[in-house]
Amino acid sequence: LEKLASGEELAKLGDFGVVSFAFEDERPENDPYHDLRDMEVTGKGYAIGTPVFMSPEAARGAVVDHRSDIYSLGMVLYKMATGHHAFSGDNVAMILEQQVRSIPYPFSRWNVENVPVWLEPIVMKLLEKDPKKRYQTSTEVFQALKEAAKKENPALLNKIPFIYSL
Repeated sequence: LEKLASGEELAKLGDFGVVSFAFEDERPENDPYHDLRDMEVTGKGYAIGTPVFMSPEAARGAVVDHRSDIYSLGMVLYKMATGHHAFSGDNVAMILEQQVRSIPYPFSRWNVENVPVWLEPIVMKLLEKDPKKRYQTSTEVFQALKEAAKKENPALLNKIPFIYSL
């Protein structure tokens, strides 16, 4: 959290790209991490990351891209909205299997209160197993959240700064 001059707090979310180091065989020349592409963070077939936030493609050991981060954001939002991880199990293999094959319970399963109804469909789209069915960019996610919030409470965006920058 960052404290603004106005006294308000601003939450920031960062991406460290850990999973991509584990699975990408080649990086384009213009990739800012190009010099690190030969660095073996882990052996092929091994994953780095927290299984409950890992995308299906990362769980399978496939090549991942920015849409894997979009999926992981969906997992964070699911946990924030319901108080529960979308998937759990007795071991990592069980969780990764669910990441690949299972669909998260609807929010109603957890009897959550004070969660806007518009949030669930956005989160479920973030959690699509097929990356092509997810939002394709962070800008699309931001716009969906902003528009949904605006429909429910148009004055909300005037009271709370909705700051977005890449």
